[in-house]
Amino acid sequence: MRSLFIILIMLVLLSSCKQKELYHSDTFAITPSKVTQDKFIAEAISATKIISNYQSDYREPTKREIFFKFSLNGDDNERFPGEDHRIILDDSGETMVSAIYTFGEADPREVIRQPVPPNPFLEKNVRVTFRCDMHPVFESFDKQGFYVTKTGEKIEKAVFEGVYIAGAQLPLTWEFTALKDLPHFKLSEKIVTVFTK
Repeated sequence: MRSLFIILIMLVLLSSCKQKELYHSDTFAITPSKVTQDKFIAEAISATKIISNYQSDYREPTKREIFFKFSLNGDDNERFPGEDHRIILDDSGETMVSAIYTFGEADPREVIRQPVPPNPFLEKNVRVTFRCDMHPVFESFDKQGFYVTKTGEKIEKAVFEGVYIAGAQLPLTWEFTALKDLPHFKLSEKIVTVFTK
């Protein structure tokens, strides 16, 4: 009977210890099921599941050389796969304006000859205005009622929804099917769109 009583007391003590802190410092605290740091909490809710409200400040570095395409109606239809546009981002200022790219055509001459700087990553954020000349598309809409892309896709003027930008470097994406759901990838005018990193 006495040993049973001691076992019960030990079980009560062990269960009450479960919520006590195992470690505490000025920056974080640890209990058997939780880690707390300021407003962030990571908690083990089972042996195989952890939940957390932590948000990392880490951001993947952005490359200066970005490959991208413009897109009608959010589809991969400007040019053939691998025929991407190229831009070298300049972060010497807070903003940058691209050369004028004509929809469906090769890159402007000044872009083709532009070398990649020795440091391949941006050192700070830059707001970029991507410029795309859409006159060939809109002239075809006005004259014929449709536009035929370099990939052979016929886009009727009546079903035209907009021009989007897609690319290989975050925050751009090559997931063309997602472009329509991401309004910041849609061009806002016939010639110019503003894109923020």
